[in-house]
Amino acid sequence: MLRMRHGLEESPFQTWLGQPSYKVLVSLKRNFFTHLEHRNPPPGFEDFRGWLWDLHLSFRRGMRSGEIHEQLVALQQCQGGGSENEAVPRFDDEALGGHVTHSPLIGA
Repeated sequence: MLRMRHGLEESPFQTWLGQPSYKVLVSLKRNFFTHLEHRNPPPGFEDFRGWLWDLHLSFRRGMRSGEIHEQLVALQQCQGGGSENEAVPRFDDEALGGHVTHSPLIGA
């Protein structure tokens, strides 16, 4: 079931629905979180612009740090794994490396 505001002809996230591939859906959602510059809130949400921007930056930093982490892990594997002291620390996927925490969500 999909619920939308009265008056909307089509869901703003229509492209997410019915994707044939999980990878395509991941790519679309990643783009949504990392390219907020192109989104302008409707006039009724203008007061939230700063909060939305901070939230966007938290997700963007977290997603970018996750990409860097994946590259470091791959590089380490190519170089034979290295010693335990050189191991790349585990990445916290749930909080995107600590970049997405309760502070930006509640506006603290």
